[in-house]
Amino acid sequence: MKSAIVLILLGLIGFCYKHMTIQPTPSMSHSLYWRSSVTPQKGDAVNFSFTHPLVLGGRSVLFLKRLACVEGDTLTVGSNGYYSCNDKVIGSGTQIVIGDTTIDNFKFNGVIPKGMGFVLGDSPDSFDSRFWGFKPLSEMTRLIPLI
Repeated sequence: MKSAIVLILLGLIGFCYKHMTIQPTPSMSHSLYWRSSVTPQKGDAVNFSFTHPLVLGGRSVLFLKRLACVEGDTLTVGSNGYYSCNDKVIGSGTQIVIGDTTIDNFKFNGVIPKGMGFVLGDSPDSFDSRFWGFKPLSEMTRLIPLI
């Protein structure tokens, strides 16, 4: 009986581990999320693998952001540095410095291409699409905030 309970608990822990993710940085407002198989929509929290030469020496890292603007939406960057999606302000641009390298903002004015999304962190200091542009929607997993 005890071994059956232990096996059930181990199975439950394994299942939860596979479907949950924790946000360890202030980039997003919630800290615990459930991975969903539902296709992400604008406004959803998403995670994806990300590689950048200045982040962890170019190794892949799992990022958690919010899908702020999607294919077919109009993304604009005003002369004031504010990003808008369909004329609604979604964020402001700043420079970011990693090591000795300054990364300028991604510039785009137009319709987001098919299959692409623009992601932002909840924190204004988040390293997100404002610096590296669009991310394929097919590489994103929808997350449901738990805490």
